[in-house]
Amino acid sequence: MSIISICSQIFKAQDHGTFERCLTMKVSNFEFLLANLLAQLPVLIFHTTSIFIVTFVVSENTLLGSSIDVFAFFLLTGLMGVFLGAVIAVIGKTETTMMAISLGVFFTLLFLCSILWPIEGSPKLLQHISKLLPLTRPTSSLRSMLFRGWTLWHPQVSGGLFTLIIWIVVCCILLAFAC
Repeated sequence: MSIISICSQIFKAQDHGTFERCLTMKVSNFEFLLANLLAQLPVLIFHTTSIFIVTFVVSENTLLGSSIDVFAFFLLTGLMGVFLGAVIAVIGKTETTMMAISLGVFFTLLFLCSILWPIEGSPKLLQHISKLLPLTRPTSSLRSMLFRGWTLWHPQVSGGLFTLIIWIVVCCILLAFAC
C-alpha cells in the first residue's frame, strides 16, 4: 500500500506542476523527495495502526510476542515500502510506468517472500532468488514473533530487522544517486 501511495503522490506533484514550482523556489530534488517521504509518515502510522487493531483486536489473531515489538516491526516494514515506492517513483517517468512497476514488485514480493506460498515449495532457483528479496527474512521473523513469542532481539528476528534496515539504506542510496 505504501509503495503505490508514495508513487501516486510524487507523480501528482510532477503532473500538476508542483515539482517545477518548487524547483523555481530553489528547493532541491532531495528536499522535495524528503518532504514527500515525511508527508507519508502519518499515512503510514495510520495504516499500520489500523491493520494492527483489525488483525489483533477485532479478529483476535494469535500474538504471543510483545505487541510493541510487532507494531515496530510493522512500521519498519511499511517504511521500507515507502522508500521502495520512492525509488520506483523516481525511476518511472509516467503514472502508468510507476503503477506497472509497483504492481510487479508487489506481486513478486507477495508470492516469492513466503507470504502466500512457502519458499520450500518453490523450485530451487526461486528459493535462491527469494532469499535476496526484502521481505523474505522479515516475514519469517514476524511469524516467529507472533507464534513463538520471540522479541526483536532474538537472533533470527533481528536478522529480519537487519534485512529491513539494509533495504531502507539501499533505497536511500539509490534515491541519493537519482536526485
